[in-house]
Amino acid sequence: MCIRDRLITSKFPIPLDILKDLEAHALFPRINLVGHEYVQILHRHRYKVYPWVINDLYTACQIIDFGADGFATDKPDLKKYLKYLGRLRY
Repeated sequence: MCIRDRLITSKFPIPLDILKDLEAHALFPRINLVGHEYVQILHRHRYKVYPWVINDLYTACQIIDFGADGFATDKPDLKKYLKYLGRLRY
């Protein structure tokens, strides 16, 4: 599904050709696809990365450490807590 200039996906490998065809600026990959290398590849191609759905502190910290640009969550208090801890830069 594409929402304006973003692609939401649960497919692997990274759909770089689809991102280019859609003129997307960001990818919302399912969390089980995301790792440090995944994020770095997308950043090299100038895409933002927002994994989904992150609902626990451990996974949120991992995603931040991987260099993701943000993340989708069902628990907005998680982001508030991460900001409080000084772990969230966005």
